[in-house]
Amino acid sequence: MYVNFQKEQFSRAYVTAIAAGVGCNTMKPEVDDDSIDLCLKSKIDGKCISRPQLDMQLKATQNLELDGDCFKYSLKIKNYDDLRLDNCIVPRILVVVYVPENTSDWILQSEEQLAMRRCGYWISLCGMRWSRKIGQPAKL
Repeated sequence: MYVNFQKEQFSRAYVTAIAAGVGCNTMKPEVDDDSIDLCLKSKIDGKCISRPQLDMQLKATQNLELDGDCFKYSLKIKNYDDLRLDNCIVPRILVVVYVPENTSDWILQSEEQLAMRRCGYWISLCGMRWSRKIGQPAKL
């Protein structure tokens, strides 16, 4: 399997495992034409919101630049534009799963545990704009 396919499968498994741990369902859209790889749903009946849903674009990378509470990740313009829409009913986020360089280090498994290495970061790009500098997102 190509490493990019492994990254796609791993990022989906990572989010699905976390969702299962908190009692949420995940669904994969039939077609990814809107930069949505996975949908998260819950049957929670709250006072303000019932049946919450969240749409996610998933990415996995071995090269992630971390800077304090921030991370830098290059995203295709199509994905960026789809994720920054501010008139969607269902909120959208970008999830970037940071994996080790060597694919054999992504999973640690024993009788006691299953560990998925490293971690995932998320961000909402809703309402973000483009600056005039080489397509870098503007700070709001």
